[in-house]
Amino acid sequence: KRLIAGRRRKNSGGAGHEWVFLDIETDGLNLEKSKIIEVAAIVADENEIRLSWSALIKQNEALPSSIVELTHITDKMLDSGMELDSALRQLSDVVRGRTVVCFNKGFDITILEREYRKYNLEIPFGKVIDALALARKRVRDVGNYRLESLAEYFGISCEQHRALPDCETLYRIFLKLNEI
Repeated sequence: KRLIAGRRRKNSGGAGHEWVFLDIETDGLNLEKSKIIEVAAIVADENEIRLSWSALIKQNEALPSSIVELTHITDKMLDSGMELDSALRQLSDVVRGRTVVCFNKGFDITILEREYRKYNLEIPFGKVIDALALARKRVRDVGNYRLESLAEYFGISCEQHRALPDCETLYRIFLKLNEI
């Protein structure tokens, strides 16, 4: 078991490796039309979080009430947010040269890459690990594979549905997944 766990740690980054845990919040679930309303990233190794970064993104349209209810992000909060292109540039500085870990990369990375292309910015993502896919391979006895369900499974407290707390939860889940 230790040999298998060691191989998994090596394949997932291993000892002494820094990862970027990344999450976005959007105004919907449509890959082609949803707009980013919040983006966050933390840089961490297997021992500690070394850097936390997040940004709310200015919007031209009111948020759907279901999104406000889910995220507790309001239109007023977004009024003082960053322009998306500025946030993407800052995110690039955090991500560049590091392995990215996200939850359901098919959603987050697809939307982020679309926005990087829209602003003619270099896409900074190299290696991306999808913790959802990892959980589906390593965890069998969980009711569903939502972030909140996996946090409960591993005994990790899960705060409100916002990008930065989700990054922190993802970090703790990822460490647990690497122990299996």
